[in-house]
Amino acid sequence: MNSRRIIFSLFLALTLSQILNIQDIRSQGVIPPEITNWRHQSIAIMRQALVNSNETVKRGALDWLSTLYVPELAPLLQERLRNTDTMPTRSPEAELVQIVQFFGNGPSDPTIVKLLLEQLQSAQFDNTKIIVALSLAKLQAREAVPTLIELLNDESAHSIRPFAAVALGKLVGAEARTALKKTLSELRADIYKIKENPQDFNTRIRVQQNSRILEQIVKSLASLGEPIAVTVFLETLDMVESFAPEFTHPLFGSQTIVSMLQSIPQQFYPQLREAVRPLLNHAQSLVGMRASLILNAIGDHSSTPIIIELINLARISSIFVKVPLLFELFDFALADFVQDEALVIPIAEFLGILKGPVASKEEANIRRGTQVFLTAVLGSGLSLKGAEKQEFEGCITPPASNLGRDPSSLGRGSYSTAWL
Repeated sequence: MNSRRIIFSLFLALTLSQILNIQDIRSQGVIPPEITNWRHQSIAIMRQALVNSNETVKRGALDWLSTLYVPELAPLLQERLRNTDTMPTRSPEAELVQIVQFFGNGPSDPTIVKLLLEQLQSAQFDNTKIIVALSLAKLQAREAVPTLIELLNDESAHSIRPFAAVALGKLVGAEARTALKKTLSELRADIYKIKENPQDFNTRIRVQQNSRILEQIVKSLASLGEPIAVTVFLETLDMVESFAPEFTHPLFGSQTIVSMLQSIPQQFYPQLREAVRPLLNHAQSLVGMRASLILNAIGDHSSTPIIIELINLARISSIFVKVPLLFELFDFALADFVQDEALVIPIAEFLGILKGPVASKEEANIRRGTQVFLTAVLGSGLSLKGAEKQEFEGCITPPASNLGRDPSSLGRGSYSTAWL
């Protein structure tokens, strides 16, 4: 197949991804004949691409299908899933992951669930097991709970355990809750050891190794309304100093905090306020910013001056200080936890400074990224009015490459947030 045909096939794959949700069209009235024909033609091209000998065409088709579910193509991909040992590609594991994601977007089917369970137990690579576990959770396949519990308890599976916790949290059920609480109890024991003896280096290493699993268990149990999750979160806040700077506190990451704030009942706010206040003037600016944003999120705006001070610090700091501070603001803003109008002017002034001349391409790139983050913060978390809105709009010159992008798509590339 020549290059033009390859490009045409991939273009049709993109077209297919944009028009396949026929249910949405049907809900608005009769489907126009041209849409139906277009869809049939696109599916035909996609089916040809899936059996094409050209690796680029095949991978392109699978790449688009991993974000969709097309009933007409399910039998073909089900056969691939049933015979993974004979996948005719140079990267069978990558193909398997894309097929699993395809079925994870579809309806729950006993045959598919059975095939996915087999992959959960036998897949060679951790990444494949992670995608299978999360797909089974999306399908609400409770048959997967026993296997997921085994993975949760497998201390050698460091990369898989956090995602097993995520999947169990989404599957709910008494058995899943019990397993999560049991593992949390075991991890909590190490937390207490560090509280009693901050110099216990071996335990600190173990807690650090298990930080992701602890984080995901607490988040999963919090989303299920389990009080133990809030209790563990609150009782570890006074340990932030014990983990700085050479260790990362397992439950004080901004995304974990945002998740907890979305789950914590208001009756816990006084305890949260009391636990956070000592961290406002922490030697590390990131800790101070995070603590200030927590108070802001629960309606305590007494910490707003600290946030403004740290925004001003970011204006004059190196990229190593600037970017982490802006990430904190960004993470909280996307969850609508930055609601203080007093922050509009400092952020708008920061944006105004970014319009000045630059000395290098590197500086230009940094400024563009900073503009995007701050624009997203204002757009997501704060409502702009009257003169303030005009002043803000006059400060922004968004980079062309980011025009029209949804701020929620600007998250950190190292996280697989679509699945969490």
